[in-house]
Amino acid sequence: MLLSHYTQAWLLYLGLAFVLMVMFAPGGVAGGMVALTQALREGRIRRHAGRYVVQAVAAALMLLGGSALVEMLYHLQLDGDIDPTLRFLWFTLDVGSTVHWMAAGFLVLLGWGVLAISRRVPGESS
Repeated sequence: MLLSHYTQAWLLYLGLAFVLMVMFAPGGVAGGMVALTQALREGRIRRHAGRYVVQAVAAALMLLGGSALVEMLYHLQLDGDIDPTLRFLWFTLDVGSTVHWMAAGFLVLLGWGVLAISRRVPGESS
């Protein structure tokens, strides 16, 4: 698997992807594509495009922060005694730095808050 070349936590990510698919897309990828095609035909995507963009950015923030937390935890557990730094995407993170832990947690909370607010915006339900 390609993901295993980039992270030691690949099984965790694979398991989370499976759980999220079961929870939010029980019809699988094909069912999601059918629903997307139907929403495009009915014009629901165009009506709520701004909300969807905000929600996608919020989800990306949560994914970035959550992944950074997971990678730091794995690095701390497996290699933290040898080298406290790790390369994560375009960043070098230090598992001994409180600032890096807080920044990753902040990204998760910021994304979660933006997602919660964007879902409460009045208008037609999506």
